[in-house]
Amino acid sequence: MRSTSRNRDKSLIVISSPEKVRNEVEAIQRLFKLGLTKFHLRKPGWKYHEVKNLLQEIHQAYHPLIILHNHYELVKKYGLKGIHLTNHTKNSYAEEEFKDHHISISTHTLKEVQSLSSSYDYAFISPVFESISKKGYKPAVSVSKLSEQFEKRLLPTKLIALGGVKPDNLKQLQHTPFDGYAVLGYLWEDYKNDHDIQKIEHKFITLKSTIYEQYNKYPGVFL
Repeated sequence: MRSTSRNRDKSLIVISSPEKVRNEVEAIQRLFKLGLTKFHLRKPGWKYHEVKNLLQEIHQAYHPLIILHNHYELVKKYGLKGIHLTNHTKNSYAEEEFKDHHISISTHTLKEVQSLSSSYDYAFISPVFESISKKGYKPAVSVSKLSEQFEKRLLPTKLIALGGVKPDNLKQLQHTPFDGYAVLGYLWEDYKNDHDIQKIEHKFITLKSTIYEQYNKYPGVFL
């Protein structure tokens, strides 16, 4: 049985903005300083040297907390935490090559989750709410069905809720024992325009506090 404290350590995951944003490295490092332990660097369309240059700007003390979504060869070069796959890239060379690293994967349906092996550290399932970063991307996940699967212990890996996650709607998930939450749009959509470091810090702290409040209110759900 997973302990509550273990889940608290792993409950909040941040995914990078897919685009380049001003003062991005400073914002990322502020989040690490506030206790972020898993950062997914996802820059679709970026070339190898662009991702490499961004990594070089991030202090190497934080490299073991970073998970890459592409250009996996940089993981070993910079001592990163591991890789993230999609349904299109699972069962590829990468799973064998990085078997001693973190490996997570994206899913979008309960069927996809059920088809996974237990070798993944966790799986994102999305969207659980309407996406903030992808306008019009509606919820495609039945939270009630997921709750049933959790209750019956039929899920092969830890499951992370993604898509539209923000403090206001987390209460709707309070009885569904997700192993954590991943956030993208809630943090980065405003920041892309206002570049307000203090605001993104406040949002991170608020989200983290909301999650911990849920653990304290419904401790049995998170065992």
